[in-house]
Amino acid sequence: MSTDSSGTPEVTFDDLDEPEEVDSNSEWINPDAGEQFGGQITDIRLDAQDHGVVEIDGRPYSLNWSQRQQLLNELVVGSLMAVKTSEETDSFTNDDGEEIEYHPKAVRFKRGDAE
Repeated sequence: MSTDSSGTPEVTFDDLDEPEEVDSNSEWINPDAGEQFGGQITDIRLDAQDHGVVEIDGRPYSLNWSQRQQLLNELVVGSLMAVKTSEETDSFTNDDGEEIEYHPKAVRFKRGDAE
């Protein structure tokens, strides 16, 4: 491999190894026309990809914007949420070595239609 005037290696296409082929039967859920897939939601990562990823039985599915909104409306909107701040305090030492005292908060959730 040759170098340019700054000593940086010059790389050509033929200098690099051919990549391994990606298995087209990946674990990602991508049903063909007329197919369907269902199961238990095992994870949700709303900050992944463009609009979030939901795992169904451990297999990821990439959401589009309208699917993300449907998911949030079905699973979040209408659910009950409570926030409680403790009367007792806790503390931690921040990166500057300063002790910070605070009142811990806890949250709880329940579906609005759940008994």
